[in-house]
Amino acid sequence: MPKRSAKEGFCQLTKEWGPFVDSHIVPKALTKSEWPGVPFVEHDNDGGLPRRRWSSWYDNQLVIAKGEEQLRNLDTWAIEELRRVKLIWSSWGPMTQPPGVVPTSSELGWGYREIDFRDPKRLRLFFHSLLWRAAASKRRELSDITLAPDELERIRLAIIGELELDDEFFPVSLIQISTVGEIHNNGPSRLTKEVRDWEGDPETVLYKIPFFRFYFEGLVAHLHIRGEQCDGWGPVILGREKLTFVNTQTYELSLQRVGLERARANAWMRHPDVMMRLKPK
Repeated sequence: MPKRSAKEGFCQLTKEWGPFVDSHIVPKALTKSEWPGVPFVEHDNDGGLPRRRWSSWYDNQLVIAKGEEQLRNLDTWAIEELRRVKLIWSSWGPMTQPPGVVPTSSELGWGYREIDFRDPKRLRLFFHSLLWRAAASKRRELSDITLAPDELERIRLAIIGELELDDEFFPVSLIQISTVGEIHNNGPSRLTKEVRDWEGDPETVLYKIPFFRFYFEGLVAHLHIRGEQCDGWGPVILGREKLTFVNTQTYELSLQRVGLERARANAWMRHPDVMMRLKPK
């Protein structure tokens, strides 16, 4: 059972009054410490003071128990599905990489998988629910994630089953880290990626795509802010076709590893005494 807060208010999901409960932005099961019984160190992207955490980001003024139950039911199903198709590291067992990876560039560590999800629309709603939680939260670490009131409301109605979102609404694409790296948490962020002219001059940027990025357990989800920019992407967009095309990237050559090492180096440079105290024994 989620921990009940001392505060009461209107649940942002159900719009009912009641005592708030602790609600994780990304499910707790997907944001575990690397060492059992040992907390992990949380780094800010802006080089702020590192902190010791036993759990990932949660909000205790977002939902009441009824709302948390609806989110938890969606989370439970989605985590089981992600494990079934080996999209998260903890589901691999003794394997060193997931099944069915087709390499496309050994130099860049790129590849892809074709995955047959049981219910891609429901899985897409899970990722939209992460976006809703981050945007509805007032936590400072999530200030990068903002939505218009009508966008928040559309996702809220979809979560409680009163509306179905189509694949043009914040289209979702997935990238899997295809080799196991350091287990860590990475907060959601708003970024921009470049589409280059790979068939002509790779140095030429054709256009830029703004998106929200979520990461957990070796899986990256991009929720694209301008849906029209994803026209013609076909199975790369979750729920658009029966099979979903998931790009893969080795951890060793990934931006995920680079970002983690940069954050850690920045933290050591700014707060060496704190980092020394937080270092696992």
